[in-house]
Amino acid sequence: MRKYGTIQLIGVYGTAADNSQLDLIFNRNVQVKSGQAPVIHMMPKLYDMIKIKSLIQQKLSLILCL
Repeated sequence: MRKYGTIQLIGVYGTAADNSQLDLIFNRNVQVKSGQAPVIHMMPKLYDMIKIKSLIQQKLSLILCL
């Protein structure tokens, strides 16, 4: 992540800042935007894609290169 960049969290509620490393990004002047996305109608298709391994289920993490 370059300095003064933007991270957008879309579609899910995040955890409190004390449970994640989101507080570390403020050292790099990074802007964080978040909001709910209307994706409930897409969930059955996503579940099917996960079942046939067309979409691989992974845990995503934020990696900061400080």
